[in-house]
Amino acid sequence: MTLFSSHSSSSPMNQREKEIAKEEKDDDKAVKHVLKELSHAEKSRAKARKSEAKAENALRKACDQETSALKALNKAAHNHEIAIANLHGAESTAKLKERESLTAQREFETLKSKVDTALHEQQEHKVCRVNLNVPALTSSVNQQLREERLANFEREVTSQSETN
Repeated sequence: MTLFSSHSSSSPMNQREKEIAKEEKDDDKAVKHVLKELSHAEKSRAKARKSEAKAENALRKACDQETSALKALNKAAHNHEIAIANLHGAESTAKLKERESLTAQREFETLKSKVDTALHEQQEHKVCRVNLNVPALTSSVNQQLREERLANFEREVTSQSETN
């Protein structure tokens, strides 16, 4: 054997060492590949867990929103029932007030008619008294006439006593 021998004439031992080295390299590649796959699987698992947590959170929010909407709906229905009751009450009150107004209007018209009749009769009586020359004097006019008559009477009495 020469010092610088070619690889073609390698010994079975060398060949076996090469095979072992190649197997070791292949094993290292396989382990590296499996570790890489494991890392990707771990990342996918973490991503799936994160997505699951987000979905659960979204579900909780949707349940809360549904509960809130249901409460608002119930409150709105209750307020609607109150509004309907108030409407019916207001309608009843309006009808009652309308009837009271009509009654008051009829009473007013009746009293107005009575006043018109009384004024008309008063005017007719006044005309009749004037036509009959019946003095229709008021109490203040009567009082004034009495005072004038009394003054005239006193003058006559005074003048008669002076002549006597």
